[in-house]
Amino acid sequence: MLTGKDTAYGGSLMRPEAAGYGLVYFAREMRHTRRHDFEGQRAAVSGSGNVAQYAVYKAMELGAKIVSVSDSGGTARLPQGMNPEKWRSLIELKQLRRGRVRELAERNGLEYLPGARPWRLACNIALPCATQNELDEADARALVANGCM
Repeated sequence: MLTGKDTAYGGSLMRPEAAGYGLVYFAREMRHTRRHDFEGQRAAVSGSGNVAQYAVYKAMELGAKIVSVSDSGGTARLPQGMNPEKWRSLIELKQLRRGRVRELAERNGLEYLPGARPWRLACNIALPCATQNELDEADARALVANGCM
């Protein structure tokens, strides 16, 4: 079960990490079928809520360079990657202040792409964490063209 449902409905006791960690574990296993892992790979992440926060954390732990987070307003591009300090800033912004990704970009000197989704950025791994059905055919083609497996 990769959702955040209550345990009475089949959810995980690991909440809030379950869905984000589960996504990364699934992607890691899929990459292993092609003899690839996360180490040194660029990962584009959509969203900035609970699922995205913990997908970012786990992907960083596995050695990925996180190149984006987003919300409904746009995408913050992280050309140098996410680091623990920026991750804590994201947690504070989203969990405590209920702020927007634009603020994260402004406070950390990041490029902000208003109205954009992260799927046009160069990456090797795509971690969709924002909403269901968020990738369309054009997005998938752009991901493949930009190096995503």
